[in-house]
Amino acid sequence: MGEKNGAVAVTDKTEKAEKRAVTPFEQMERDFGEMRRRMYELFRRPFGAAPVWTPTATAAAWTPTADAYALDGKLMVKAELPGVKTEDITVTVEHGMLTLTGTRHTEEKVEKAKYYTWERFAGSFTRSFTLPDGVDPAAITAEYKDGVLEVTIPLPATVKAEAHQVPIK
Repeated sequence: MGEKNGAVAVTDKTEKAEKRAVTPFEQMERDFGEMRRRMYELFRRPFGAAPVWTPTATAAAWTPTADAYALDGKLMVKAELPGVKTEDITVTVEHGMLTLTGTRHTEEKVEKAKYYTWERFAGSFTRSFTLPDGVDPAAITAEYKDGVLEVTIPLPATVKAEAHQVPIK
């Protein structure tokens, strides 16, 4: 869970797991599993139980935006999490996947106000990123500041190598 000064603890859930590359089919299966989970969340409520504009109906639709890029031998992941408290964010590494999870809580509605729309999302979110082979989970750090979670993943030497052209004979 969260820590002081914007630092976020990174948990390594890999327990002597075999370190190997995730195949495209395994990644596709994970993505389909995530899609199934989201569809279940969306449709588990009875139809008509909540109008489409309420936080309850739209909470399952929120996925934070994120950028992932390599810079100076590090993989950087930046996720926008406005309104999420540090203690409500979890960063885990398991089986070659970096997963960001958390919850954004709903603010209290003003009882006497006449709302025309209620668009701010609340609820749980999950974002996962495949890590390159050889990443040391213990070296991953995360910092949360001004609504942006920044995860720094030092890349192993084999991944840091510059691309080079191979001559064709």
